[in-house]
Amino acid sequence: LIREVRVEMFAASSLGIWECKEQIPVVVVQIGYWPQDNNGRAQRVREAQAKYTAIDPRAELVKLDDLSRFYHFDAPSFLIGGNRIARAYQAAMQASVSCPQTSAPISSPTNSPTTLIESIQ
Repeated sequence: LIREVRVEMFAASSLGIWECKEQIPVVVVQIGYWPQDNNGRAQRVREAQAKYTAIDPRAELVKLDDLSRFYHFDAPSFLIGGNRIARAYQAAMQASVSCPQTSAPISSPTNSPTTLIESIQ
């Protein structure tokens, strides 16, 4: 899912903002309190989130499971959570990532538009 979101964001971004989709920062907000997790689904999701953020240099994990024991957050939880998310975003933006090498398309033009116009004149 994150890869697909990055592809869409990269395609929709103005030229020059990102050199590659891997540079787009990601903040994964880990699910909070999940009552009656008898079958371990919540824990599996938490583990998958942590595993992904551990291998992606531009991904950060924010844990909110200590903020509320209810389905919804109260005002202080929103403030604390927002602060954590902002700090994680800053950390993700500062992380170094190398863009994969891509080769030029086979059908790329050999003349720039300026060269082509000059040759006509």
